[in-house]
Amino acid sequence: MSEPRSRLSERARDLKHAFDHAFAAPILTDTDATEDLIEIGAGGSAYCLRLSEITGLHNDKAITPLPGSPPALLGIAGFRGTIVPIYSLAALLGGARGETPRWLALVDRPRVALAFDAFEAHLCIPAEALIPCTVEDTYRHVRAMVRAGESLKPVLDLPSVLEAIKARAHEPLSKRNAPHVQ
Repeated sequence: MSEPRSRLSERARDLKHAFDHAFAAPILTDTDATEDLIEIGAGGSAYCLRLSEITGLHNDKAITPLPGSPPALLGIAGFRGTIVPIYSLAALLGGARGETPRWLALVDRPRVALAFDAFEAHLCIPAEALIPCTVEDTYRHVRAMVRAGESLKPVLDLPSVLEAIKARAHEPLSKRNAPHVQ
């Protein structure tokens, strides 16, 4: 009877040693940095947004229009007890506002929501797959491109889009309601 007990004690000692050793070993991390993006459609064009720049994704949210608001401002909506302005991403990018978009990307600072037409896909890409662009390139508010499937998609720089919203908010009212020229 002592032999099974000694094997049991030996096994318990080995398990304790393995348990203690697991805490002493360095933490293994994934060294390949990745970027999470969502592929969207706005104003008939395809774009990507960095998930790190948004705080929520909503669809079919009721939007209350505001009379006399600028063309890019669709209205307001409630999010967990907070009233948030909703802007048309297509209009902010220089396109036509069109119908009320179905999807909203919530941004925390400043607290606004950007409306777009279609949610296409979630992409998890290696960080080095982002191709930097300069400000002078073809797309407005784009600082990078990414290969999604067979094509290159522009990655919107949301801080740049938010700066454009702030700049429009500080314009005189007569200029704010005029059509926006790029």
